[in-house]
Amino acid sequence: MAEGLVDHDIGSESSLEEATQSYLDALISSSLIMVDHIKKTGSKHLISLKVSGSLNLFWYICHTRHMRLVRVLQLDDIVLKDSLIEEIGSLFHLRFLRIYTQDVKAIPVSWLNLQNLETLLLNTEYTMVLLPRILKLSKLKHVKIHRSCFFEKEEEEDNIQSRILEGENSKLTTLSHVDIAYSEGTNDALKKFPNLQHLECSIRTPEDPPTHGDWFPKFDVLNKLESLFVEYRWFDCVYPNEYHFPISLKELRLLVFPLTPALLSAITALPQLEILAIILSYFVEDKWDASDDIYQSLKTLTLRRVDLSEWEVDRETFPKLEELILHNCYKLTEIPCAFAGIETLKSIQLMHMKREVEDSAIEIKKQIIDFAGEDRLQVYLSVVLYELEAEEENQTENAQRTEQQ
Repeated sequence: MAEGLVDHDIGSESSLEEATQSYLDALISSSLIMVDHIKKTGSKHLISLKVSGSLNLFWYICHTRHMRLVRVLQLDDIVLKDSLIEEIGSLFHLRFLRIYTQDVKAIPVSWLNLQNLETLLLNTEYTMVLLPRILKLSKLKHVKIHRSCFFEKEEEEDNIQSRILEGENSKLTTLSHVDIAYSEGTNDALKKFPNLQHLECSIRTPEDPPTHGDWFPKFDVLNKLESLFVEYRWFDCVYPNEYHFPISLKELRLLVFPLTPALLSAITALPQLEILAIILSYFVEDKWDASDDIYQSLKTLTLRRVDLSEWEVDRETFPKLEELILHNCYKLTEIPCAFAGIETLKSIQLMHMKREVEDSAIEIKKQIIDFAGEDRLQVYLSVVLYELEAEEENQTENAQRTEQQ
């Protein structure tokens, strides 16, 4: 009423308050708005429910049995009782589920009823085991769990063991975040997700790595995978001697990786790779000699907090590169001048880099102007766009002042 959404000239004997209440009731019954009651009573027609609150408000929702038609259930930062976790399995029409859990170590058996579920987002306190029953959710496409695994693992407190995934294949296209430890069944588990397009995971170095050195997960069995984000948890400088990526990859992000010649060779062999990001990693030889390599489809290259002193590049190394991003690479002293010969290069972004690196980026910009006759390269120094003309005008003004003096 205060916002003027109800017509004062309603043309009836009803008061403004009564008319407003009738409008409100109509909106509620149509599930267009929801009245915030502590007990969600009268919600049998509810289609979508989102509740936010503190971690201690576990009593906020007591039951879901009255929400039989709900399709979207999002309970942010609210600790749920085990009984309510089980009750969620009765919501047959549920398509989107986002909840916070503390004690649940695996998807409950009751959730096998969620045959319309498409998206599952779980914030978990403990590592959740992806038991075979997740494969039976026929429409499930997107899963994001704070911590999960799908291999045999013992929990210190409850001594719970999981089985390697078996049964039919998953329909999942997105899976995050999975902790992958070396196991003889690693590759068998990956084969259960043939439809994956996006995968975010971490790899743990085996405490007793096999002597053959071929223990890196065979991601190449995921022949539809387009995006892969991998965190490498390693120790004692133990590296695999082979790396297996699917040739379908378009985006690869590596976090805390030792960059060996074998790894770089595997990346170079990816024909469709367009985005490569290397983060918190180091080159084992302290240099990157890419002068003889060709990253044929790469458009965006990001190096963030990467230990690298020397970098050699040929003008044919990145024939389609459009964007170069360098952040906090403290050991690097310059950008190879060959980048000036990349006709597709549109921008260079630098953040917390040495002055020499900034100078080399500006020099590349000047070379492109001289040879191509156009100012097509944008250079960002600490997010600020570097303007060549402005700098030249300042230099001219300073020179004129000096002459006048």
